[in-house]
Amino acid sequence: MPCEKWAQMHNPGRIKSTFTDGFLQQLVFLRSPPEIFDVPHRQQRSEISRPDKLTQRIEFLLEKVPQNAKVLDLGAGYGEIAFSLEAYRNAQVLCVEREPEFLSSLRQKGLWVLDADLNYISSPALRWVFSQPWDIVIAVDTISYWMYPALILSALSDRVGKIILTVSNSAHFNRRIKGLLGKMQDWPNCRPSKDNYLQFDLSWRTNNWTLKGFRQWTAALGYDCQLIARRAKKARWLSPTFSPSLLTRSFVFELTPIT
Repeated sequence: MPCEKWAQMHNPGRIKSTFTDGFLQQLVFLRSPPEIFDVPHRQQRSEISRPDKLTQRIEFLLEKVPQNAKVLDLGAGYGEIAFSLEAYRNAQVLCVEREPEFLSSLRQKGLWVLDADLNYISSPALRWVFSQPWDIVIAVDTISYWMYPALILSALSDRVGKIILTVSNSAHFNRRIKGLLGKMQDWPNCRPSKDNYLQFDLSWRTNNWTLKGFRQWTAALGYDCQLIARRAKKARWLSPTFSPSLLTRSFVFELTPIT
């Protein structure tokens, strides 16, 4: 897709945005399939033993994923989410991970695994991932480690059904204290301009959000953003409270591309 057409499609109107030429050129490159790449082997299993016990968080996710969905798990960790989705939803899950300990666990579980670093955006592996369509993308407790989250979400914006991700809350009272000490909030790959545009450039790499700020940021990237849960103690995902911003440790969002 030409850069100009992409930029026009992904300005949802209520949030004005601009993208530097460097951002758009890297976006086109990331979304184009590599000429040579060995697609990782996906093990075919006739039967999957279901986990003995599910955490509340995984039960929550299972309700969001339909049967037989094609799922991309960005930062899959030890693979509990991916394994449960395959066992209970017959999902086809690709796990993207970079840490050797996690990769070993994923392979031991017989999962479909891609060894890739989401910060190495010129990787042929990532170019293959972002050239594919996905029903669901999951990014739990991982986006804060990405150097280019705006680029990754932009690359997925017309080839994903929805994205479920978690984001640390910059308005949490512990972070507010840090703010009073002079540490200011910034958005990743983006900064507001004087004329109320959000300007996107890969050279800006900070990644702190408030609830309102994340909604604005994702709208500028072409998504409808819904807060679907908040993280409480012991990593439980609960319904949002009337005023979740100050006490919630992290938010759970569902992003749907604006068409």
